[in-house]
Amino acid sequence: MTDNIGKINSTRRLVKAGVLPPTAAFTGHCGDDVCTFDANASSNEEGAITGYARDVGDGATGTGRMACRS
Repeated sequence: MTDNIGKINSTRRLVKAGVLPPTAAFTGHCGDDVCTFDANASSNEEGAITGYARDVGDGATGTGRMACRS
């Protein structure tokens, strides 16, 4: 912070946003060259899950709770 005559002071603190990490869980099904993924079984004891990301191992990535891939 800076006061009205230009003096400066600062403080640092480590703040943890929650204690427990979310639990990632999903189901997948492939058939007829199309795979679907559903991460609806994922949970977070400390609140809502605000984002999903996936990497299927072949360079393709995606976001969202539900996904289809051909």
